[in-house]
Amino acid sequence: MMSRSRRRPMIEEESFIDYDSLGPFDQLVYQIGRSIRVMSKMKIRHVKLVSSPTSVQKVYQALKNSTNWETGLSSKQIENITGLSHGTVFTALEKLIARKKVTQEKRGRRVRYYLAGGEQSA
Repeated sequence: MMSRSRRRPMIEEESFIDYDSLGPFDQLVYQIGRSIRVMSKMKIRHVKLVSSPTSVQKVYQALKNSTNWETGLSSKQIENITGLSHGTVFTALEKLIARKKVTQEKRGRRVRYYLAGGEQSA
């Protein structure tokens, strides 16, 4: 006895379909069916999306070792470390101060920024 293949042949192999004689709905169904067959043969590769750090995250990371006045940084030092503009650093510092993550201390004309409460993590 000859063994038969249990694999079912594709629709194109079973019969010829006159696409032009199909109605608009049937043409749409036929196109969707073909798309599904093509897509089912494709291998999907999952890609992990990694976003770049925000300006607030960059400023926070620049201050990670700053826990008091002596180790605190000026806004100019933060600009140099992060490569961000003065306005961007200032806005990020305002957000971190509002969230009570960063302390701003002024002595005379100098202003230093450091992590609030000596915390070490975000």
